[in-house]
Parts: sequence; C-alpha cells; structure tokens
Amino acid sequence: MIILTHLHDDHISDLPVLRYALDMNKKRGQPIKPVPVYAPKTPAEAFERLSNNPLLPVSVIDPTVTILLADTLITFHPTFHSAECYGIRVEHNDTVFSYSSDSAYDPLLFEFLRGSDLSILDCGGLDSDGEQDKKHMSPENCFRLYTEFHMKRVVLSHLIPYHSVSDTIYEASAFGRWPYEIAKTGKIFNLKDGSD
Repeated sequence: MIILTHLHDDHISDLPVLRYALDMNKKRGQPIKPVPVYAPKTPAEAFERLSNNPLLPVSVIDPTVTILLADTLITFHPTFHSAECYGIRVEHNDTVFSYSSDSAYDPLLFEFLRGSDLSILDCGGLDSDGEQDKKHMSPENCFRLYTEFHMKRVVLSHLIPYHSVSDTIYEASAFGRWPYEIAKTGKIFNLKDGSD
C-alpha cells in the first residue's frame, strides 16, 4: 500500500517511475500484484494523472474511514497546507506512529499525534526566516506539539533545501533537551523498544 498525503510533486514524483517499472515487468511476463494507492482527490488534474493504471489502483482518502491492514489501524487527519493534505496515525500492537505531513502550525489539528511513540513532523520552516505566509512548521512549532501531545520521540522532517540544517538544529536546541532528531535517509526505527 502507498499513501500519498497530498499531491504536490515533491511527494508524488516517484510514482510515475514505479508505474513504469511495474508496466515493464508485467510486459516481460512477471506476475505483478496491484499496489493500492490512497490519495486526496484534489487537485483534480494531479489525481487524474495518477488514476489510470490498474497496477496502481487509487482510492480517495476519506478522513471518516479507518483502514485495517494486518492488525494495523490507519487513520487520516486533515492538515492546513496549500493543497488538500492529510496527516496519518498508525496503531499496531500498543505502539503508535504518526506523521504530520505538510502543515502550518495549528494545534487544534494535531490531536492525532497524542501519545505517539514516534512522530515525524513537518519542519520546513524557520522562525528566523520571517516568512509571513507559512505553509510549514518551525522547530518551535514542533516543540510545542511535542509538549502538548506527549510524544515520546520526534523526527524533524521536510527540511526545505534553502534553509541550513544547522539553523534548524540551532532553533530546535533553543528549547533544551527534548527527544528530537533530524530525519536521515534509510534510518529504521523500532517502535516497540524505542531503538534505532
């Protein structure tokens, strides 16, 4: 299963490559099982581009519907971004993983983060940037969510390339010791015992 939290290109650009790989393997006679995709229905033109391949059948994300997959409960939660966007809460064996997806800071939207063993938060903004039209959270916003919703571990993600990672760390460290880290490619987390 693939979940696309929103249809901005930086979140969906790998899907055409996957579609091409599945098509090529099927043409070569390999048995290919369809991979279900969940995505928002807007922007409509982006959704339509995704919806034309039987190897990647697309279902519209409905925040009122819960998905049960192999004893894992998945729920979707609207966030505040420049496109229709959803955060995710995943519950399995008394552990909780949450993902804010892209969002401006609004604590009223983030109850689904509560009690997460691990939460990946959008941290594409910096308070020092001074941008007025914020579509991403800052380290301070992430710290406030950590404090409000009692998350055990936080990964700051979606760092925007024109911001320095050291500036993100500097702003996050201003709040003392709290269990945050910067997202790293390929890192694996064990939610049951909190190890890497």
